[in-house]
Amino acid sequence: MGSKKSQRYFLISALDDTKVDLKEFAKVVNEKEVRNGDEELLSSLLGCKKGNISPFGLLVDTQNKVSFYLDSRITPDTPLLVHPMANDMTLQLKAEDLFSYIDRPKTVLDFSNLAQ
Repeated sequence: MGSKKSQRYFLISALDDTKVDLKEFAKVVNEKEVRNGDEELLSSLLGCKKGNISPFGLLVDTQNKVSFYLDSRITPDTPLLVHPMANDMTLQLKAEDLFSYIDRPKTVLDFSNLAQ
């Protein structure tokens, strides 16, 4: 996701039943609008295509252009299912293991309270 005008980019990792309101998220990150990235942008920033986006893409973003936001309901022991840069495979691992491997700053948000 990103803002075309400011050229700021965001990756959100949330549980599958978390509602992410992009209008409210845009307010949190002080942007007028936040949209899903196009194929070319995803490839250049995260090395993936639409449908293959995962936190592993942050390993490709060596210039730290993408800000990482994490659902507050994800705890260190939460089992996560993630694509390893291709959607024909899925890995299951604990959140703490994934994030220790990626070792990237993240902002934790309670998406359920964004609109309040």
